[in-house]
Amino acid sequence: MSRHLPTGTVSRGRSAFAMIDPETELYSHKLGRAQHVVISYVWSEWQDGSTSSLPNWSLLRSRLLELVGASASSFMKIQTGNRRNCWLDSKCINQASAEDKAYWIPRMDEVYSEARCTVLLLRNIDLGPLVEAEKQLACDVFSMDIRDDNHNCLLTQICTSSTQLSVDLQQKAVETLKLLCEGTWRRRAWIFQEILLSDDYVISGENNSQLKLSDCGVLASFLSSIHPKETWLRQFADWCRRLDYLRLRYHNYSLCVANLLQMAQDLEATVEADKFYALCGLLRLKNLGYNGSHTSHQALQAIISELTRKGQMSWAYAFRPLRHSIEGSLCLTATRFSRYLDHNQSQNGSLYAKPVVTTDSIDISVVVLGIVEEVKAISQVLQQAEDCFKVHGTNFPPTLQYLAAMPSLIHKLVSETISPLLLQPLYGKMQAALQLSPKCSSADFVWCLYTLDTHKRIISLVGNHSPTQENSMCLEIATAASKVIRQQISSLEQDYAIVCWLQDSAQARKGKVKAEELPQHYLMAIGDRNVPQGSKICRVRGDTITLAARFEHDKAAEAGWGGALLPLHESQVVGSGTLVKRLKHWIAEPKPIRLKFNII
Repeated sequence: MSRHLPTGTVSRGRSAFAMIDPETELYSHKLGRAQHVVISYVWSEWQDGSTSSLPNWSLLRSRLLELVGASASSFMKIQTGNRRNCWLDSKCINQASAEDKAYWIPRMDEVYSEARCTVLLLRNIDLGPLVEAEKQLACDVFSMDIRDDNHNCLLTQICTSSTQLSVDLQQKAVETLKLLCEGTWRRRAWIFQEILLSDDYVISGENNSQLKLSDCGVLASFLSSIHPKETWLRQFADWCRRLDYLRLRYHNYSLCVANLLQMAQDLEATVEADKFYALCGLLRLKNLGYNGSHTSHQALQAIISELTRKGQMSWAYAFRPLRHSIEGSLCLTATRFSRYLDHNQSQNGSLYAKPVVTTDSIDISVVVLGIVEEVKAISQVLQQAEDCFKVHGTNFPPTLQYLAAMPSLIHKLVSETISPLLLQPLYGKMQAALQLSPKCSSADFVWCLYTLDTHKRIISLVGNHSPTQENSMCLEIATAASKVIRQQISSLEQDYAIVCWLQDSAQARKGKVKAEELPQHYLMAIGDRNVPQGSKICRVRGDTITLAARFEHDKAAEAGWGGALLPLHESQVVGSGTLVKRLKHWIAEPKPIRLKFNII
């Protein structure tokens, strides 16, 4: 124990790792994980107006005494595990030592990942209305006896859709969320590292009010369905939801690189380059050389180049490989593609793709799968499928077989809404309530949900008899899900389109049959609206990353960037059968070519 920040055992020029007890104001050091609570805050909010640039310790200490120790609430005692020791940069890093900062800043990921939890301190915001609203929320899915780790209320609005909050409480909760949403803390360059590496992230407000960030996301999602004109609510809910996905996947090496890089665009940093370099620890790029003189675009380009050298190319789903601009990229506005992108985290990609990265170009090995025939609006294809369904059911004629991929499209676009409903026993109970056969496929179930939002369809399910309480709850969940599905797909129209392409047949490649004599077999993918007709569909060799490439002519050595694609015929499940099937495809696939994109 010491009243002064202890120095390192090996290097006396810098401090050792230490924690401070706010009550005794003594420093200590304990080995092992979860021995401390990390304190996060915006320095400018905790300064007292004096000439000192450091936060006011007295102000910070008074708040910390509410969070740890004897005066802490039962909620905080559970979150902190009754830990009293805190780590905060203004006290645990020697702010007068450049050597101390240079040593500890690259190691901040260790400080967060080894903590019991991280607590964000906010001034002039009372979280009381949110705490009260959170107490009144109820999960309809859990009330159906679902006990599955895959279910998380943060991922869907349907769980709390039937909860009734008073108008006054709703208004206060919305006002509080607005303050949170507009807070400076969300724009800090290091915020992702804090949230993603922490076991839990708690927000502390005035009047001893505390709430988990994930619960803020649940409330924002719920209230956005009640107040659809408050578009920022959905955006804030998406932000919380995406971070929750990323946090859950970080430790199993399935971090969604595209989501992380794209979300970082809205961050701010005193040093512009830190906007992206602050992500290097999360991306496990600690050996990437730091250049503080870089612009944010140059820092992003350096990260993309290093990821490509390592064979990790899922960044393509968020950015074009441009030096000065990111316009025309496939904009990931929510987490709905995260699982697909996790699947694309091929650690062996560099072995097959053999990427070559220079300051002017990216050169990779790919196989050509087909040619883009047409790019259609999502609503156009879904309407065509609805019209066809009314006549043929799910037995589409051969010329329209590609429409059978529509349930897969819907599931990919709004997986956070649909996935919880596919868990047993809720799945079976909802099949009964929707009068579906127990043997019906998940595709039929998804299509039923999509077409359920009409009043006529709901009345036909109820009929002339009163449904059981269980069926009523299932129908309520289903109709809420249908509404959310329609809303979310409608909101995606401006960002995505359906790319229809013709497969390059192995028979045609081997010269056994003329290409024009083969049946026209369309495949579909989700992609950018501006994918050019006639582009070649290419897959990165040894991976599932799929790209559209524009060639001036057949023998052109360089290609124009057509955007990344999410094929609807690709399975998102990886198992022994899938791997064997994929291996057979790779054996039969055409000879790979080198694909070169210029970085303009």
